[in-house]
Amino acid sequence: MARILLLYPNRWGRGITAVWIPSHTAVLRARGHEVRLCDCTFYRDWTFNETRFNTANMQYKLSDYEQRIVFSDQPVVQALAQEIESFDPDVIFWGAVSSHIHGEGEYVALEYGHTLLSRLNELPRGVRIAGGLQPTADPETVAHKFPLVDFFIRGESENVLAETVEVLDNPARLTGVRGLVRREADKILINPRQDMVRMADLPLSDYSVFSDQVFLRPYNGRTIRAADYELSRGCPYTCTYCAETVIQKYYGFTDNIGRGVLKGAQQYLRAKRAKQIFEEMRRLHEDHGVRLFRTQDTNFLSIDRDVLLELADLLEQAGWDIQLYIETRPDGINDFTVNLLQRLKVDGVGMGIEIAAEGFREAHLNRYSPRDRIVSAFDRLRVAGIKRTAYNIIGMPEQDENMVLSTIQFNHELDPDNITVAFYSPLLGTKLQHKGVTIQDFDDYEYNIDAQLRTLSKSTNLSKELLEFYKNNFVRLAREGLGRLNEYKAAFAASQEVK
Repeated sequence: MARILLLYPNRWGRGITAVWIPSHTAVLRARGHEVRLCDCTFYRDWTFNETRFNTANMQYKLSDYEQRIVFSDQPVVQALAQEIESFDPDVIFWGAVSSHIHGEGEYVALEYGHTLLSRLNELPRGVRIAGGLQPTADPETVAHKFPLVDFFIRGESENVLAETVEVLDNPARLTGVRGLVRREADKILINPRQDMVRMADLPLSDYSVFSDQVFLRPYNGRTIRAADYELSRGCPYTCTYCAETVIQKYYGFTDNIGRGVLKGAQQYLRAKRAKQIFEEMRRLHEDHGVRLFRTQDTNFLSIDRDVLLELADLLEQAGWDIQLYIETRPDGINDFTVNLLQRLKVDGVGMGIEIAAEGFREAHLNRYSPRDRIVSAFDRLRVAGIKRTAYNIIGMPEQDENMVLSTIQFNHELDPDNITVAFYSPLLGTKLQHKGVTIQDFDDYEYNIDAQLRTLSKSTNLSKELLEFYKNNFVRLAREGLGRLNEYKAAFAASQEVK
């Protein structure tokens, strides 16, 4: 038996039950190992308070969330050092590929975990292992940039981590661990690729490692008990900006059949069994009081239809007072799927607009969602009483201000229940990241990426200052219309001068 410390270097200052944590905990414990979690979320000297930032710019509705949670004044590095001293882990692991992909700090978990360990007075004796999107995309680059990591895992890591832990006392066997990236003297050695995880074979996700306040979540002006959750992994689409394409490529899915659809998508998509999902939801609802399931599935309506129909039957029979929030594409919204979402107790649906310019969206993003289908999807959900959230992106390579303004206007016409806007993130290994490097909008490797809190763009089309203005005022302008644009620009410029 080994002791494994899972490190979660979340900097957003709000509870997130990152879905890789319960899945890895379950696999490791099923194989007899001891697992603890060091969650860095609620330390004042570490957090950026993303909730307050996005409430101020009208992306979130005001709630009493901050009054319901407690932050620690203890330095986060001191807390980590104490956890390591008391637990004495054989392995410290952080960052992983899951349906969470890159949102809410997952992409930069590798960097943030490395930062925390580098601030310790002395390195722990335990072996340091990290996974996630970055080593999946470019293992040699990240191995050189993060030298404190002993091993990296590419692709999904539940089984690879467990296997690695179990052969650490016999280094010769590490060569046979598929998916592992190793160091040998000055060389970076990359083992062959592992198979994709069969979701139905995983043990039930174990959320017991999280502290209680992690389950509190601001949602539509309320504070509710919630959990991030995954039913499936994979997406049948190949958008050029999306981390999913890096995972697709790693597992050998490199072609599409036109209009942005992945060739072999049915082999790439995988889901849990309906009864498996139901039992995990039951435990979260009954043991942790969870009422909102924030599903992180990349495209919810791509999940096997039979699984969703059986799950709908099970949820109707259970009669729980719960809600789901899902993400999907407008293309999949029709009368049948709206009825299915209602049966699944879906309260809210997030859909990517990204950018209103249809030609740009298709040519640059490889994303085919016709405007009329977007309008129809938002209308159908409104009539059904399901809340609608529009996702938008600013600061993409070759995007200009007129495109931002047309996207704001499109949101104004759609009038969603919620509107979010993200700074474009140049995710390593994606086609749009390569484009951004080529035209010198971004460096070939960017540190400290955060789609909600900061832009790293050096674009001359949209300056950093202009992007920050639109991040702060996008929702306000979408609600009111563009009539006061110049007034808001002047006020923003004046506020920057004061700073």
